[in-house]
Amino acid sequence: QVGEGDAVQEACLSVVQALMNRGLLAGDPPFHGGEWEPWPNQDTPYVSDRIRREWERLGHTPSIPDIVWFGRPSLGASTSQ
Repeated sequence: QVGEGDAVQEACLSVVQALMNRGLLAGDPPFHGGEWEPWPNQDTPYVSDRIRREWERLGHTPSIPDIVWFGRPSLGASTSQ
């Protein structure tokens, strides 16, 4: 049986897949000092699994700066979203 938290996580991971399908790159959030850096592995299943693992370690539904930030590869880190 899928719980509410699982449903939220799966919905978020669907959005992650859509963002990556549009060419955005996943990386560490830029809010903890330093600039946004894309993760070395941009394979969608890897990114989804990494987000799932980090989400589980948090122990709560993440907020925007908790796990991942997306940026455009062609425009550089200064235009990350």
